[in-house]
Amino acid sequence: MSENNYGYCNYCGKYRPLKWNGGYCSEKCYCESGQQEQDTIDEERYQLMWYYRDDVGAFIYRSIVMSVGWLIYMIGAKWFMEGNPERLERFLWIFQFPPTVIIPVVLAIVQNIIVRGKGESFRKFIKNGIPIVLSIAIIIYTHIL
Repeated sequence: MSENNYGYCNYCGKYRPLKWNGGYCSEKCYCESGQQEQDTIDEERYQLMWYYRDDVGAFIYRSIVMSVGWLIYMIGAKWFMEGNPERLERFLWIFQFPPTVIIPVVLAIVQNIIVRGKGESFRKFIKNGIPIVLSIAIIIYTHIL
């Protein structure tokens, strides 16, 4: 009996071993309190939040989304530098050897590896901050330097 946590049940208020989620003495108290229904809703919401999960499915989905973002970024960089073809060639020299689609996928996988197990603000910074910083660098490189 030492593995049981004794205390007052959150639903019936009796002093008993608390064996059910969140301090309930029985499955009946757990269900009747409405906590089981709320836990089910919370679990469904968590399963839909691919951004915060670190399982393989969420990793693949995030990689696809980030790859599309990096591809759009590369197209935008090319379009933005059209007035400076020599700078465009120097900027995109790395993109000329492998196919253009491989680089965004690699960047997305690296981003996903970096954000594994980190908090929300760090994930947002890595996902959005890196492309924003690179965009500002391109603007400075093409128009100021």
